[in-house]
Amino acid sequence: MNRAPTRAGTAARKLRFGLAATAMALLSLPTAAAFGAEPNNQACLGTDFSTYARYGAPGPVLSFDDGAGFGQFNASLAQRVPGLGLPIQLHLAGYVPDTYVANSCND
Repeated sequence: MNRAPTRAGTAARKLRFGLAATAMALLSLPTAAAFGAEPNNQACLGTDFSTYARYGAPGPVLSFDDGAGFGQFNASLAQRVPGLGLPIQLHLAGYVPDTYVANSCND
């Protein structure tokens, strides 16, 4: 006895077929290993900040005195938008050129 398929049965078959096709498509995608860049030297920021605090920055673009001058410079950066986080990340990544301020993270 053959019965005509119901709408619910047809919808369930379409759903199962769609899920199976999606699973097969995802499984057939090529996979590749992820490669990251070489991490930077985290100590370079501490070395640079220590140097700035001791000797200041007599650079042609950025200039501040040693000691309290460095603190005032950091305070001014922290009060601006986006704050101190972005300049520190740029410094660590080596995007702050030595012509701006001495940056051992560029090495």
